[in-house]
Amino acid sequence: MRHVTSTLLVSLVLASLSFIDSASAQVCGGGLIGVGPIGIGVMIPCPPPPPVYVVRRRRVIRPVIVQQPVIVQQQSTLPPPPAGIMGPQEQFVPRLTLGVMMDSSSYDDGGLVGGGVYARYLLSSQFAVEGHVGSLNSCTNCNEVAYRTDARVGVSGLYFLNPVMPVGMNLYVKGGLTINNITFSNDITWESESISQTNLEIGGGVEWRLTPWLSLNVEVTGMGSVGGEEIGTGPINEQLSPGIPSSDINNGAVNFRLGVSTHF
Repeated sequence: MRHVTSTLLVSLVLASLSFIDSASAQVCGGGLIGVGPIGIGVMIPCPPPPPVYVVRRRRVIRPVIVQQPVIVQQQSTLPPPPAGIMGPQEQFVPRLTLGVMMDSSSYDDGGLVGGGVYARYLLSSQFAVEGHVGSLNSCTNCNEVAYRTDARVGVSGLYFLNPVMPVGMNLYVKGGLTINNITFSNDITWESESISQTNLEIGGGVEWRLTPWLSLNVEVTGMGSVGGEEIGTGPINEQLSPGIPSSDINNGAVNFRLGVSTHF
């Protein structure tokens, strides 16, 4: 009996030791763990947490390499530019012209001479408009007591055959209308009579620009009446009328003008 009791006691001790080993293998934490029949409490402390290592990675900034384009200059032989491109630049041509003129008209039965002024404006390099005002008289040396006086106002267009040059010859053709107020006077009878006629004038001329601001002008035109009145020589009788042009509609004239002008 004593042998059996001692055997049981040894078995209980061995079982308690096995419980202690298994308890020590448990996860850490507080509490009571039975150890054998004597009920011994064991506190299993938790081990300290492992240290936390913060790994900071160094940021590497890589430089951005921009490749510059490689410009390859090719040497090539180019043809020379046209002569007109490398030539002298076109000079400025003043557009406004003001001038004075000597004016004369030759009719079949007589002639008139006088003068006037004119103004011209270039609308383009080859086209201009012109206005003129003049006064002409018959030959008083031929007939001192009877004469004809014309007061004229006209407008016309001019077309230059080439672009106008600031210096040199500029040829042109022209056409326009001239209003002619004709007065016949007889100093013996103290009579006078006036009429008005509209004339078509066509011709041409040359402008010789000595400098960009000064020129001479020569012009020849033909003039014929296209409307108005006619009274012959009015109060001038046949004895006094030689050398004095009549006012007949079909009595045309050739005009010759010589002018000096300045340009702006």
